Amino acid sequence: MPTPPRERRTAHGYWTVPTLSSWSVTSVRCALDEHERGCFAQSAVLAEAMERNPRIYAAINTRVKGATGLPFALEADAKAPAARGKRVAEELMGDWYSVAPEKVLADLLRWAVLLGVAFAEVVWRTEGGAWVPTLRVVHPYWVQFDEARERFEVHTREGLVPITPGDGWVVFGYASDRPWMRGVVRCLGIEDHVRGLAVRDWARWSEVHGLPIRKAVVPSTATDDEKDRYFDEVAALGSETTVVTPVAAGEGTSFDLALIEAKDTGWEGFSRLIEFAASDVAIATLGQNLTSEVGGGSLAAARVHDRVRQDYLEDDSLTLSTALREQVLTPWARFNYGDPRLAPWPCWDASMPEDRTATAATWKTAGEAAQAWNTALAPQGKAVDLVALADRWGVPLRDAAPVEPPTAPPGDPNAT
Repeated sequence: MPTPPRERRTAHGYWTVPTLSSWSVTSVRCALDEHERGCFAQSAVLAEAMERNPRIYAAINTRVKGATGLPFALEADAKAPAARGKRVAEELMGDWYSVAPEKVLADLLRWAVLLGVAFAEVVWRTEGGAWVPTLRVVHPYWVQFDEARERFEVHTREGLVPITPGDGWVVFGYASDRPWMRGVVRCLGIEDHVRGLAVRDWARWSEVHGLPIRKAVVPSTATDDEKDRYFDEVAALGSETTVVTPVAAGEGTSFDLALIEAKDTGWEGFSRLIEFAASDVAIATLGQNLTSEVGGGSLAAARVHDRVRQDYLEDDSLTLSTALREQVLTPWARFNYGDPRLAPWPCWDASMPEDRTATAATWKTAGEAAQAWNTALAPQGKAVDLVALADRWGVPLRDAAPVEPPTAPPGDPNAT
């Protein structure tokens, strides 16, 4: 029976990933250009910087947790011997969260959403005489795509290492050809930077327009001591709310105070730009603009399916299932059982939960319609096929208990 290569039994070493606090439009564009060429160093740093935006951070978390939080099970492959395949799936289920912890799957899915592709090492160890894989997500900063060799490569402390899916590595992406082109960093990188500039400029606008200029009017006949005392009183208005303004007879002979305030509505431009960017974040990441697409009646649907579009959830769960089955569990079944067909399928149930309120309303309407049709058709000797109607609308049926004839009371002369 084959065993994992020796080099797959030890995780590679990596250096610390640098960060970049200040971005410009030029540096963002350079990072995106490198990303599209298959070099993820700068775009990975940019993606992490983008998560400073609370909208992007929340949208990514919603997308990731919406998928990893779905009901989960391991199911035997259809090609595996039925009894043995089911038993192997049940055995692995007990160790599943040591093979692929939820936080590891969440990190894998997070990078796939941000960059369009994610990478993880598969490190093998023995436990109870069996080979057990453990996933370790690799920061994309160290990964690049070599067009000449048509493969991904990662920079490790041991040197440049090729990434071969299924041979100690997991490559999880949303397309087989250039999956990095599906990352939201490409469509949100520039826009997030513009949003940051709008927030900065709005804060500056608020600072200027939120502190109106105080115009202190003093009479030309006032002495220098009177003018200085009045100026000090006006300057102290940050902590005081009252100032004395003596009035004398005649125009231009009294002290006065006025506020010079900007009354334009320029702030609305900042607000609309930030709202526009927030809407694009939701559309790009969740497939919708944070609106509820599910009616009432199902709490589970209201919590997940009103935030992440249904086809996004299904694609995330199916793509992750296929990647893990082909690149992790198939080698696991080969190393432990000698038969790759025994590899089970990780399955997240992304089906839309039933809306019980809508179902009940449908049954009620169908029942009322059937009653009305029966009344209308009775003179013609016709009736609605209630069994066919119930089957059409998914109403569960069972055989009715036989109705026994009533028993006559004792002493009834008609009793037999």
